[in-house]
Amino acid sequence: RLRCDWSSDVCSSDLASKIAKESTITFSGLVYGNVNRYLYTALLARWVGAEFLGIYSMANAIMLISEVLGKMGLETGIMRFVSRLNPDSDSEKIQKLIASTLKMTVTFSLVIMVGLIISSEFIVTQILNEPPLLISVIIVFAIAIPFNALTLVSAFATQGYKRLKYKTLVTQFLNPTLLLGSMVVCYWFFSAESAVMAPLLITGIIGFFVMISVLKKVSGVSNDQIVKSKFDTSLLKYSYPLMFVTILQTFMHWMDILMLGYFTDATTVGLYHPAARTAGLLQDRKSTRLNSSHTSIS
Repeated sequence: RLRCDWSSDVCSSDLASKIAKESTITFSGLVYGNVNRYLYTALLARWVGAEFLGIYSMANAIMLISEVLGKMGLETGIMRFVSRLNPDSDSEKIQKLIASTLKMTVTFSLVIMVGLIISSEFIVTQILNEPPLLISVIIVFAIAIPFNALTLVSAFATQGYKRLKYKTLVTQFLNPTLLLGSMVVCYWFFSAESAVMAPLLITGIIGFFVMISVLKKVSGVSNDQIVKSKFDTSLLKYSYPLMFVTILQTFMHWMDILMLGYFTDATTVGLYHPAARTAGLLQDRKSTRLNSSHTSIS
């Protein structure tokens, strides 16, 4: 928490400076990340065609919904619990909370990953009635779920320390850059299929290792603590109701893609997605500065 050592004027000045700095970093990251993701979609559509882009879009929608289940709302819970503690006097308690959260995230996300892999053929053949390539894409994306979930939970944990820069640097600068760069490399040096499947998994793995390294540096949590930690039921009880809010938002965001995939085909989805992404690029900037200042004043 921000402390005032001299006067209320100094405190107000420091708080305003902190909010402005964090807001600028977050806003810049959001703009950069959205532009990179837009370029990714545009280039993928141009290079691999509407059908492959549609397959990617449907697999991505299914993966993101599954990922919400894998996180169980723990990203919001750990941020809230950590932000209420003093990093200096409560460091040991914070480490236990973070270790427990990471262990729970690994457990839940692995269960979701296995479930999605097992059900992928049924989803593609019986529900969506799409080409077999979609099964392979869903399986690869499912493998990325634990990495993505751990990355986000770790990022929110660092945000609990009132430090937004780490979360922004990884999720809005590093990951979109890796996603775009690996897609270009896969398409030009391998195949169109690899350009659809591999970038998301590559990004998830690298982003996870970077983010977990940052979290260990910030919090001091160790691998041994994570392995030996127990499930924190109070944190889980606080977090899992929040999952339903997030999953509803995710469903609403991707419902158009899923419905088009169900009623039409991958080509139609591939034609629709770039247009939807263009419109979404303009909407995602709303309330960025207010959101970025939330943890600074909570």
